[in-house]
Amino acid sequence: MRIGILTHHYVKNYGAFLQMKGMYETLQRLYPEAEVRIINYVNQKHWRRNIIHILHFRPGIDTLSTYVEKIRQLRTFTKYERSIPRTRSVKTAKEIIDLKLDLIVLGSDEIWNLCGSGYHPLKFGTGLENQRTIAYAPSVGAVTEETAVPEDVFSGLKHLDRISGRDVESLKFVERACGRKAEKMLDPTFLYNFDMDIERENIKPKPYRYILIYDCKLTEPMAKQLQEYAKKNDLKIIGAGDYKTFYDEGFIDLTPYEWVDLFRNAEKVITGTFHGTVFSIKYNKSVLCYPTEKNRINKIRSLLSDMKIASRLLEVGCEDDFIPLLDTPMDYTETRNYIAQKIQEADDFLTGDAVYRQEVRRPRSDPAQLVSTKEKATESGNGHPGLYLQQGGKFMTETIQTAMDRLMTISAEPQDYIAGDGLLYCGSCNTPKEAFFPNGRKLFGRDRHPAECQCRQEAREKQEEEERARLHHENVRRLKLQGFTDWAMQHWTFENDHGQNPQMHLAQRYVDYWPEMRGKNVGLLLWGGVGTGKSFMAGCIANALMEQEVAVYMTNFARIMNELNSAFAGRNEVVDRLCRYPLLVIDDFGMERGTEYALEQIYNIIDSRYRSRKPLIVTTNLTLTELKNPQDTAHARIYDRLLELCTPIACTGPSMRKDIGQAKLNLLKTLLA
Repeated sequence: MRIGILTHHYVKNYGAFLQMKGMYETLQRLYPEAEVRIINYVNQKHWRRNIIHILHFRPGIDTLSTYVEKIRQLRTFTKYERSIPRTRSVKTAKEIIDLKLDLIVLGSDEIWNLCGSGYHPLKFGTGLENQRTIAYAPSVGAVTEETAVPEDVFSGLKHLDRISGRDVESLKFVERACGRKAEKMLDPTFLYNFDMDIERENIKPKPYRYILIYDCKLTEPMAKQLQEYAKKNDLKIIGAGDYKTFYDEGFIDLTPYEWVDLFRNAEKVITGTFHGTVFSIKYNKSVLCYPTEKNRINKIRSLLSDMKIASRLLEVGCEDDFIPLLDTPMDYTETRNYIAQKIQEADDFLTGDAVYRQEVRRPRSDPAQLVSTKEKATESGNGHPGLYLQQGGKFMTETIQTAMDRLMTISAEPQDYIAGDGLLYCGSCNTPKEAFFPNGRKLFGRDRHPAECQCRQEAREKQEEEERARLHHENVRRLKLQGFTDWAMQHWTFENDHGQNPQMHLAQRYVDYWPEMRGKNVGLLLWGGVGTGKSFMAGCIANALMEQEVAVYMTNFARIMNELNSAFAGRNEVVDRLCRYPLLVIDDFGMERGTEYALEQIYNIIDSRYRSRKPLIVTTNLTLTELKNPQDTAHARIYDRLLELCTPIACTGPSMRKDIGQAKLNLLKTLLA
């Protein structure tokens, strides 16, 4: 039997390689007599963009030494990519069909991307409709519900023999794109034990205890807090694949298995990526996930929820929880049970149907179809296959040189000039556009690198400011979509207040002093008659804090009870999620049915907020007298905890609903007069 894997085998990052390795080894385990190969299809646009992105020299960030490490890292990835057998180079669906494969596996990784250079219909099975083709745990890229789905994609997905996705977003995409229900499967890295590769390469663990950071954009205050925490706990801070000034060490040119070993031996992990989270879970590490890109947030949230550790996600706007969450112990019992179950499901998915288990006996692959990269390098006349890239017959050294020429050469404008120091200067601002490498050093024969002149710097800073504003707007929009159960609440703002609530200034002061309120766990109990603006007042606070990128959730107990009743075994996760928000607003407290079960859940939520030392705002039509004099013990323990958490504010204004109703009535009388 001959099996081909169509994936992003050419992408130079650890997750891309390791998922490919995991997929390859899993299929070899399930089909021990089969020839398993990576289908050597390369999206040239995607490959070039990936290479250029890595080779980009960032003035003020990259040093000569870190840049050299990035180049070495490319060579390392290339070496390990070639360690997995692949077919001859193919460019079209017809050429893939000509390989005469018995089974084609699409995935995993973000192969289902509709945007940018990563898109190609082949990745969706388009053109392979008559081949036995399955999709194992692919993931979508930056795709929203508004993203148009090309007809080619519909055709490919529709004709797949079996289809699965890696996360909730991918399952939604499949259903929207072709109307099919996809199964949720584990990332292939969960299906394979990389320890044997680590041991085979004799990789030694670091001789110290450390916190590992992988691709995570910590803010400056968070970095300072982490340094203090690490010092207090006798831990080093190290980075995998990059270097930042607050790291004790940064390792850039890592082999894939050295990278895995850093996760295997870490005390704690901080990451903003999907695969960083995966390997933290594989090795049962105390992990904190802080993704700041929208596409990553949804995927990591889905993964953590599946793994029964949803609380390990640090939301944007909840940075005050950084160190407390990092220091919170983890229990992986449920996670391990879930993974064991899903591994069995993965095996059944890949081998379960008779059509996939049929015994196909064919001769070993035609050497003309399966060419080793070592032989290819030899044929090319290069004695050092470690430098060879099978991308259009180019050598790595040539590719790097070409990229360096493109990136390190500055186009001079007509007004630019060469100054006495031999450097190119901007004719507009009269500041240099290049700089010498330190200590007279050279890189690829060059003694200088591009630099920003003053006017370029100002333009960049303006662009960055605009980007920050855009990201702020996007974060606020996301927080409001997630934080309000009714879209109308987004309009409950101080700007829309008409001065009818005499207590509104207290709400504004609460927002003004939010850091103190948060630090001292001060909540509010807004009580009063119907229509006095309690909910509007709470909504104003929520909107104002969200504008500061503070995560707030505003709901009521009726909605919470519905969510709890539909969660079954996941009720604890519902409570945990409500406790993660820096501020929780519960509207219309006391209107829910007072059943024994309901009262118990109400107490659990209020008590959880109390124990987590996070503020709570509650609105209620109950009077302060009723709250201080409960009817029974069940209500007493709820009200007592509530009054300890929340400072009472009486809303004494006139009924806004009556005023609005009277205004409508007056308008109607005027129109009908």
